[in-house]
Amino acid sequence: MTSVWNNSNANSAIVNTILASPSVQNPSIYSTKEIVPPHAITMSTIQHSAGLAAIATDNGSFSFQLSKFGIIEQILLTYQKSTTQQSTAQQVVTFGTKPGDIFEAIQRIDLLSSSRVVASLTNETLVAMFSDLTPGQLDPICRAATNERAPANLPTAASGDPQPILEFAMPLVFPLLSEVNTQLNSTFLEPMTIQVHWRETTKVAGTANAATSFINNCTLKVRYKNYPEESTSQILASNFAQPELNMLSSTYYQENTLTYTATAADEAAAAAAVSTLTLPVRSVTVDLRNTDAVTDFYAIVRRTADSAADTEPNEAPLNVFRLRLTGSGQEISDVSAQQLQYSKICDNGFSVSSRWGAVTNYDYETVAKFQCGSYDDSKDGHAAMTNCLSLREVNAPQMQVFFQLPDGVADGNTFTITIVEKCLAIYAVSSATGRMTLALSN
Repeated sequence: MTSVWNNSNANSAIVNTILASPSVQNPSIYSTKEIVPPHAITMSTIQHSAGLAAIATDNGSFSFQLSKFGIIEQILLTYQKSTTQQSTAQQVVTFGTKPGDIFEAIQRIDLLSSSRVVASLTNETLVAMFSDLTPGQLDPICRAATNERAPANLPTAASGDPQPILEFAMPLVFPLLSEVNTQLNSTFLEPMTIQVHWRETTKVAGTANAATSFINNCTLKVRYKNYPEESTSQILASNFAQPELNMLSSTYYQENTLTYTATAADEAAAAAAVSTLTLPVRSVTVDLRNTDAVTDFYAIVRRTADSAADTEPNEAPLNVFRLRLTGSGQEISDVSAQQLQYSKICDNGFSVSSRWGAVTNYDYETVAKFQCGSYDDSKDGHAAMTNCLSLREVNAPQMQVFFQLPDGVADGNTFTITIVEKCLAIYAVSSATGRMTLALSN
């Protein structure tokens, strides 16, 4: 039967055409895969410039000086949220955080090379980035960072009274770190710093039972790769044979956030939806000011605090009912809610999802995405640029976001609408000094 099969294929026109292609590879030939040379791994704990001092005020910041230990493979930001009690008679079991509290605590995170900002991750950028992950990648983030937290009552050294402690750990995946062939070589590069800018450190659930809440024990856990001397010499010789090394990667751009304020008509429509089971839909048009080459658009709609006295975190992203992109007087894309489920299209024509069901209580699936190319589902760690839309010559580009008002919306409630764009970027590293800069993005 084997000879019949092979002889039949030998007489096939399409099979002979395929065999003549230079793309043909025999998978049974040994040792065709790339092999990474053995190397050492170093896990380093880095404290911020103020040591382990706590921060109890909003809008503060911490700075971390990255060690020159090797190629940076992973960065984890870890911190604790604590509170002191007004009296030991009060119950602390109500103290905790809602889902997504980490996005309220963090305003943005900057990566600096010799005091110059190379890349930034805002809290909206983090939401967009995490929404693009597969369920397996999103699971540890949900468990360690964005799910709601219940307190762990630990005794204090001073009085022995129980003190609620909430722990968080989140990966800091700057665009250069997301690709194995552009990870930062801290040994060669100029000194690098990570700055964490806090937003609202006092925003916790159950603050009536707490006198003060604050951030403490904030550290970075950095994983470094260290190659043997021969491999390191080969890396430096290959990467920096020219005066300047240019690396194609990506960066994020956040459009100006718009605010929608609910009216009495919205409140009445939401109340009527209890019987009609159809929540009202509203729309906001965002003018796109960016001029970069965009690979992905993300639309995030969130309800903010109901009042100035409200200490609860903002809610998870609301359901986007429709996404319409226009430019130069033409409609580029108009996608409905059901069609948005397939926005993360892969090379095989199917799509991936971020939904985890009961595993996460912060729904990333409601972040709407318009994808210019195909979803990078590669397993080898090499991201591919499959397509982009340069906004440089597009006249008056706009993104119209249609979103569903949540159940129980009241007159005066405010909603923020944010468009985050993932853009192509070329980073340049000087072979003489190790200085890294963002060289080109539009």
